[in-house]
Amino acid sequence: MALIFNCQDCNQPFSVPENLCGTAYSCPHCGFRMSLDRSESVGQIDGADTDVGMSYDENNGASDEMPGDMPEWATDQETLEKMLLQANPMARLSYWMGLLSLIPCIGFPIAFMAIRLGIRGLKNCFSSSEAGGLGFALAGVSLGTLVLVAYFALIFFALRGLFG
Repeated sequence: MALIFNCQDCNQPFSVPENLCGTAYSCPHCGFRMSLDRSESVGQIDGADTDVGMSYDENNGASDEMPGDMPEWATDQETLEKMLLQANPMARLSYWMGLLSLIPCIGFPIAFMAIRLGIRGLKNCFSSSEAGGLGFALAGVSLGTLVLVAYFALIFFALRGLFG
């Protein structure tokens, strides 16, 4: 059997399994968290175990996040664009090229691309305050430079061993 309660915030009705009364629940409509007492129920439903849409957490009662609910930042287009660096794709590409340049044998030419894209990404960062991606651009330039120095050192010591 399930008991019917009205949310203390939005006043919408929802059902709760009878055996789970006394724990903390979140309203499936507005997310308001409340403790439910059997005496506060406004009715009951025979044969029902749970309310569709109610998410129950074994430890803390109903969870605050209902299935299908998205956080506020995930619905804000400007925030998503900034997180995905759509305003400065050069910085992101530089980062990935810097990581790929760590692969032996193919890293040498990729390191040049990482540095070049990183410099373009840095220029975008400094020319537009909305571009973002400073960390990605710096990481790409740093990784590309590190790989180039390692390859030049390897070539230097290999030639020194052959002719020295």
